[in-house]
Amino acid sequence: MVEERLNEMEDKTTKKDAFIKANGLLKEEKAANKEKQAQADALDRINYFPFTHGDMIEKQRGALQELQKHEQLNDLKERRQAVDERKRM
Repeated sequence: MVEERLNEMEDKTTKKDAFIKANGLLKEEKAANKEKQAQADALDRINYFPFTHGDMIEKQRGALQELQKHEQLNDLKERRQAVDERKRM
């Protein structure tokens, strides 16, 4: 009887230890997966280039080109006026 009781207690402690080890391994695996996912998410955030941002850049470039054209036209007009004034003199 006593021997059976001791064997039963040993079995319980063995099962308890096995459960704790398995649970620890699962926790470590879950933490590792969570870390990998966090790194992948961070990399995705770095590599993400939204299309709206590209549209904004193209609009800005278009506006800059229009501004440059306007400045060139004004410069040409000023040169033309200067040439006309020289011819009048």
